[in-house]
Amino acid sequence: MIMRFVTIYLAVLATSVVIAHRIGVDSNLKSFVSPYEEILCQDPADIVFVLDSSRSVTQTDFKKELDFVSSFVNDMDIGADKIRIGVVTFSDNVKTEFELKEFSHKQDIQNAVSNIAHRSRSTNTWLALKHIRTESFITDHGGRVGIPKIAILVTAGGSNGKSKTLNEAKLLHNDPIRIFTVAVGNRVDDDELRAIASKSENAFKVPDFNSLATIEDKVKQNFCRKGEIFCHNPADIVFVLDSSVSVTQTDFKKELDFVSSFVNDMDISSDKIQIGVVTFSDNVKTEFELNKFSQKQDIQKAVSSIAYRSGSTNTWLALKHIRTESFTTDHGGRVGIPKIIILVTASGSNGKSKTLNEAKLLHNDPLRVYTVAVGNRVDDDELRAMVSKPESILKVKDFNSLSTIRNTLKQKVCKRVCGVVPSDIIFVADASTSIWDADFKKQMDFIISFVKDTVVGRNNTQIGMVSFSTNVINHFYLNAKTSRAAVISALKGLKQSHGDTYTSKALRFIRTQAFLPSNGGRPDVPHIIIVITDGQSTTPQDTLKEAVKLAQNNIIAFTIGVGKQVDLNELRVIAGDSSRMFEVANYDTLHTIEKKLFSKVCKVEISQQV
Repeated sequence: MIMRFVTIYLAVLATSVVIAHRIGVDSNLKSFVSPYEEILCQDPADIVFVLDSSRSVTQTDFKKELDFVSSFVNDMDIGADKIRIGVVTFSDNVKTEFELKEFSHKQDIQNAVSNIAHRSRSTNTWLALKHIRTESFITDHGGRVGIPKIAILVTAGGSNGKSKTLNEAKLLHNDPIRIFTVAVGNRVDDDELRAIASKSENAFKVPDFNSLATIEDKVKQNFCRKGEIFCHNPADIVFVLDSSVSVTQTDFKKELDFVSSFVNDMDISSDKIQIGVVTFSDNVKTEFELNKFSQKQDIQKAVSSIAYRSGSTNTWLALKHIRTESFTTDHGGRVGIPKIIILVTASGSNGKSKTLNEAKLLHNDPLRVYTVAVGNRVDDDELRAMVSKPESILKVKDFNSLSTIRNTLKQKVCKRVCGVVPSDIIFVADASTSIWDADFKKQMDFIISFVKDTVVGRNNTQIGMVSFSTNVINHFYLNAKTSRAAVISALKGLKQSHGDTYTSKALRFIRTQAFLPSNGGRPDVPHIIIVITDGQSTTPQDTLKEAVKLAQNNIIAFTIGVGKQVDLNELRVIAGDSSRMFEVANYDTLHTIEKKLFSKVCKVEISQQV
């Protein structure tokens, strides 16, 4: 089969988000996808990774095990009085690679992790459990009194000495240590996993080491949050509240309580999260602007004083007001900060055509819109028109149920996005004959999903689109589409050209044409590519030469290999760094690496360009 590359020039100092999969070890641990978000662990904890370094793990896979730890640590608030990290490896014996007290800086931990050697030999899991119980968390090794103790065990095989392992697991549960197990492949022992994990939801399973990234956030979510989610990423958030006749005065009070409760978990300040509130009925009223309050209590007090107004449900007026007024700098809107709208309504609007038109205009601006629909009198067409993604619509049966979706909404709102810092992104998609039409569409859907969480605009992220087969087709340059809606519309209409897989021609076009200033390329922002492939290019030597030239021209590449026929060396050379190379089983599983790809791409800084 021929090579598939979707070369995506992605760049941005903005932040990330995620899809994480949790795959259960039995019928009680069903697989599911967690919300698309980034999770940052902030609460103090002592965390020890326990890594399988036995012969059940190849040297290549052991490197992926280490990469999993390094990536995991990247979202930890590391410090002597915050989160501490230790690492233990096991095979026929146990080795403390470094203790909890050894490092207090993230980079030092990641450097130490990258230098851990693979040891092979037997899988003596029971010795590792005993070591954790008796050594890893004691004060001499950096364990702290009154701080959560967490062990994360990664293994790819059943242990030598099952009875000893089960006994050590039982003893371990007598201590206040929370244990998470990550099982890789089909040679693990499910009985051991259930016995080792503190509870069933702490046991995770993935088919191979390439899939470790898919459960990273779900593992973190189990101990980085205690039921509530705290938003800390800078954002300008405007609540748009239905104050019309479709909402009773009693229910309007519940609407205000919902806002106040939501704000309670925000990091409010003039340089973090700003909150504004708009109400609508016959007309629109700005209750307070984004720059009015910088203290949480002041916002909540102002919210509690908002008066109910009754009147018609003129949603379209609210959308127009948001688009033209709410996020302007005069009203407290900040340049380069995500702009978020949370609209709560209990019915369809007066003037549906006007509402649909205003919703369409709203998507021309880099705004993220979430709708909270209450009851059964809402208009689904309007809701779908307002949001950029269907999952941005949340529905509840009545106002008493608003509290049930508060955390879900926060998970969506608190995620970081690509594009608030300028970047130039070019997608380069394989459109050759060897790709089935259905799989080509899945590539486009994957790109569209990425774009939906990207802030598109001349001062944010610019998007370009190129496809290739025998020839290269430029669908649109960076400066051609200036809104997210325009980019998505163009992507939906993109046709597969068919032909051979001349990846080299695509890379040459990217290098020589795509980022030229006349085509929208900006010299002061990062330039990046992502390649999706399921085989080798038609002219592999030319492809490798072009890949080297890309790096010489400060272009950062991300590659995705699909299936078993990929040329891993080609992917590595194009990416320039193995950490920017991804593998998936087929086009249906592209979504499993979306979070990790998004996270890595959105953390690229201009200084990282080679």
